Amino acid sequence: MSKIALVALLLLITKAKSFSNRIFEKMKKLMRSILIAGIIGLLSTTMYAQENSVQAGAGKRVNIDVKYLGSWVPSSDDTKLLPAVGHLSGNNKSVDDEWLMEYKKGLTDQKRAAGAQQSSNKKTRSGPIEPVKVSGFNALSNQGTPSDNSVAINKNGQIVAVVNSSIRVYNSAGTTLGSASLANFFSNPQNGTLLTNNTCDPVAYYDAHYNRFIVFAQTCSGAPSQSQILVAFSQSTDAMTGWHYYQFTGNPSSVAGNNWFDYPKIGVSNKDFFATGNLFTPTGGGSNSYVESVIYQIDKVKCYSGQTLVSGDAVLWYQLSSSPFTLVPVSDGREGGYGDNMYVVSSSPNGNPSYSIALYEITAGVHNNPNILDKYVGVPGYYPPADGVQKGTSTIDLNTGDSRGQDAFYNNGIIHFVFHCSGPGQYTAINYSRLYQDGGNWLADNKLISTPNVENAFPSIASMGYTDQDNSALISYDYSSLNDYPGIRCVYVNHDGFVSQPVELKTGTGYVSLLVQQNRTRWGDYSGISREHNATMPTVWTHGMSGNTANGWTNYVSQVRTQAWVTGTTDVETKDEQVKIYPNPVDNTWFIQFQAEKIGVLSAYLLDVTGKRVQNMLNTTVRKGENMFTFDKSSLTPGNYFVRLALDGKVIKNEKLVIRE
Repeated sequence: MSKIALVALLLLITKAKSFSNRIFEKMKKLMRSILIAGIIGLLSTTMYAQENSVQAGAGKRVNIDVKYLGSWVPSSDDTKLLPAVGHLSGNNKSVDDEWLMEYKKGLTDQKRAAGAQQSSNKKTRSGPIEPVKVSGFNALSNQGTPSDNSVAINKNGQIVAVVNSSIRVYNSAGTTLGSASLANFFSNPQNGTLLTNNTCDPVAYYDAHYNRFIVFAQTCSGAPSQSQILVAFSQSTDAMTGWHYYQFTGNPSSVAGNNWFDYPKIGVSNKDFFATGNLFTPTGGGSNSYVESVIYQIDKVKCYSGQTLVSGDAVLWYQLSSSPFTLVPVSDGREGGYGDNMYVVSSSPNGNPSYSIALYEITAGVHNNPNILDKYVGVPGYYPPADGVQKGTSTIDLNTGDSRGQDAFYNNGIIHFVFHCSGPGQYTAINYSRLYQDGGNWLADNKLISTPNVENAFPSIASMGYTDQDNSALISYDYSSLNDYPGIRCVYVNHDGFVSQPVELKTGTGYVSLLVQQNRTRWGDYSGISREHNATMPTVWTHGMSGNTANGWTNYVSQVRTQAWVTGTTDVETKDEQVKIYPNPVDNTWFIQFQAEKIGVLSAYLLDVTGKRVQNMLNTTVRKGENMFTFDKSSLTPGNYFVRLALDGKVIKNEKLVIRE
């Protein structure tokens, strides 16, 4: 920015005093931000050059130091778990908290004025067969608020679950195998490593490619001098055999200013580990200003073997184009991995409304001179939700935050990305996009998943496909309404994008009133989900929180399963005939594959050997091209039947079907 431009800005600030005080304050704040940004831009040119940063397409990268802390088995301190404590008010801030709070209050007031309308889990539309909750258990009873739930499961059924104060390892039956506070888990008893015991924002991840767990946490005092990032890599697939520990700064000198790191997301490529977060700088009086979002890229293979990292093993990406807020790394949702590159996505936290999703690609592994590219994918307009309402109180709302990215995975050439935003009636809804390439362009299939008069918030997503070609997904989320205490639900979205009815995972038993500030209690900031990679049926574990009778949070882990869901169309050998019904005879689950020449309504029903209709199986609109549907034999008596299919009322197929015992 030139000196003339800086002087012009100062003159504008002075003349702005002729406006009303409120307008003046807003303009002064904006001008001050622009002025500071200009000064930092002038000063930082030399700073970046001194650190040998590299301009790499849509951002800059610079080598960083990562300290290897050693390897150990953390001691258990289950009796010392922290009570329900809250973060400092500066944590998990948005880009402009002042504007966001004012905006959200008006929307929440509209909902309360409308009163408690129908908000039950009543079935109002057709969709794919619903997933089934197989099991569940209460987990990690002591935590901060919000819980910041995360979960990971390995191929042996061992579960790592984390919340804001603690980590526990369970077997699949919910029996505790080990536990520790986060501060104890990351502290080497020989040479304490933490600058503060305020350790929070944990994330658990299972790397199916290497059969290892990763646990992330950060220090959360809000002080730049104490901002640390802590990462543990399990020494084997068993979380109880010990961990390799690493730490790096949350106040990178590459970024001009004195900053602290907040709101982490993590992911892995075939070779590297990625951590993203937002940087804030204190501005005095407990206030903070957003600086930028950054990406750490680290050689994970060395970390799995407990090696000391040297120059070039870790880099920081910063000054990303379009200044995204909250970046979500996109790990592979299946078992193999999609390469040494890494996709990162970001939604807009504030907007009136926003019409795009930012997509970045880090093109190579950390040792192969990676570049960073950016794309912007158009989606229907979205904007932040009002704060959530809850049963049992007319004065305490649930803080929904903004519309920042929540979770994502990659499968079969498609990026699945979720966050929440404003939905019908100002209730919070899940925004779900499938991003895919068409030639050189990125496009999006986008849908808003909502329930009438119910808040659906803080979604997490995992692959629920039966094969690698099946793009089915499970979305778990926290919910609440004027008729419902805060609880946990999920929906299944099949390969073709049809959404199931919500499935109850944990019903709340009371409203929440922990650490209320400005008539709001913290609700998020995220929920957890993990695919079980070697299950015989598509299986996912979720971790969320529900309200309890003590007006606090109960953390709950659920196992959710589907029954041989519809596979991707490339899994089935294509025949010349228009309709295929298989397997026949049926032992458990059977399918109808239909090649439609046009859009129409397909009906299917079963007849017994006398020609009497015994069950309506299907009545749905089909798209042009291949359509697939799945059915379960459990409601049928073993024997012989006939399947009759009709398209727009005209019978197109009659076929004998044998149901075995």
